[in-house]
Amino acid sequence: MKKELTPAGILRSLGKCWWICTIVAIIFATGAFFYSRFNYREAYTSRAQIMVRFSSEDEISSATSAVQGANYAQKVLNTYVSILKSSNDFKNYLKQTYLLKYNTTEFPRYAVSFTNDSETQLVNVHMTAYKPEYAFQLCETFVECAPKYIEERTGKEDELRITDNATLPVTPSNQDNSARNTIIAALLGFLVPFAVAVVIDLFDVRILAAEDLRTTYKYPVLGEIPDFTRYSGSRSSRGRYGYSRGYGYAYRYGYNYGYGSYQKPQNPTEKKTGGK
Repeated sequence: MKKELTPAGILRSLGKCWWICTIVAIIFATGAFFYSRFNYREAYTSRAQIMVRFSSEDEISSATSAVQGANYAQKVLNTYVSILKSSNDFKNYLKQTYLLKYNTTEFPRYAVSFTNDSETQLVNVHMTAYKPEYAFQLCETFVECAPKYIEERTGKEDELRITDNATLPVTPSNQDNSARNTIIAALLGFLVPFAVAVVIDLFDVRILAAEDLRTTYKYPVLGEIPDFTRYSGSRSSRGRYGYSRGYGYAYRYGYNYGYGSYQKPQNPTEKKTGGK
């Protein structure tokens, strides 16, 4: 019969395994802290804004074609953004332009993302690098290369226009999450072994105390047999003749001697002979 999950049972499980949970929580928290600190690196993000402009024949000329024109404009916008984000040819073009513009052989690692409002033709470009000057230079190069690249591929002039130049970041765009990760790891390290202990106790059907009969099986307890090992002592604690030095314990011959008594028992087979 499976035990029921009760607050008393949960507290009993916690009392048995709290020290294991604490040790695991400390190990998890320490590992998370050093891992977060070791892998954290400041990143900076530069932002610019471009606008997708359509040629005159593609522009909306009447209210009746407004819906079709809006759908077309959004599809073109998504197409350009997808090209600039995933085209390997554009990435190589961006790299070559950057190396030539800044006369360097080092091309920094970067990440680019785009955000745009579905109701406008504006696109926000976010360039992220590990140094603020790298982020600014990459973003500046990007908004310079993007219009030329789209014009070469589509054959249409002025499809992309810069509406907001690149900005120089002054603060990191990412945060050091060491404290947060440490707290989360400590909670997980404490709760996981505690949950395991609760489940083990929940499926443990052994009867360890009279309270288990009352709570699990709903049986009345008529009487209990005490644990005699708590009162009989151990052989190693007895004296040479079988007497204990402990306080209040009855041992080999059923006598209870006080603390520190060493009285020698009388041998039942020995006869009294005139004081000998």
